[in-house]
Amino acid sequence: MRVNFGVDPKSLQDFLDACERAEGDIGREMRATLREVGEVVRVRGAALAAAKHGKTAAGYRTKVRARGVAVEQTLGKTTGDRPEWGVWQMRHALVPALRASESQIDREFEEAANEVATRFERG
Repeated sequence: MRVNFGVDPKSLQDFLDACERAEGDIGREMRATLREVGEVVRVRGAALAAAKHGKTAAGYRTKVRARGVAVEQTLGKTTGDRPEWGVWQMRHALVPALRASESQIDREFEEAANEVATRFERG
């Protein structure tokens, strides 16, 4: 289960590819920024899930991939007796955390993209 956020996956993939091809460690810095942005959602989602089940909240992890940033549940099924549990996590923890964080995500991503653009321009 994952919540993806940010920009269009193809545009983000192209942007990250350009950062990786740039001189210096722009690509590494951009991925670190994306991870920080993902952490905002993970922390909020974990806080919402902890009220219902603390172990579930502890399993959320932020992943940065070529196609975007995702907050995922890394814990596997325990018994399989609650097939609706993943739906509950999405509806009551991860999606609300994403919606509550949208303006902060947009702002931080825009700042990071502007920093990268400035570094590209400087050469």
